[in-house]
Amino acid sequence: MSAKVEILVDHLTDVVYVPIQAVAPSEGKQVCYVVHGLKSEKCEVEIGQFNEAFIEIKKGLKEGDKVLLRPPESGMPETGEQEKKPDNTGKTLPEEKPAPPKIEAQPTRTG
Repeated sequence: MSAKVEILVDHLTDVVYVPIQAVAPSEGKQVCYVVHGLKSEKCEVEIGQFNEAFIEIKKGLKEGDKVLLRPPESGMPETGEQEKKPDNTGKTLPEEKPAPPKIEAQPTRTG
């Protein structure tokens, strides 16, 4: 015989939250990468409570902001555009990789 139990510790209402993987540590602070058109901008956030899937954002984002689910790849400019320069052998760099997935910050709603 087995059972599965969930214990509700807290219920948050009217908060902005994002998937937990959208928040990353950077220089001792928590940041999200907010998308503006074809560019992304690092934005410091203040986090609150979280579970295994979502994290509360107390400051730094507003409802409707689009965030990347992972930081832009290192070596790529944060504009989302990759320069193509010849290397020492005269070959061009490989094609740009697809952009990381985007998701909008969502408020909780109770009814």
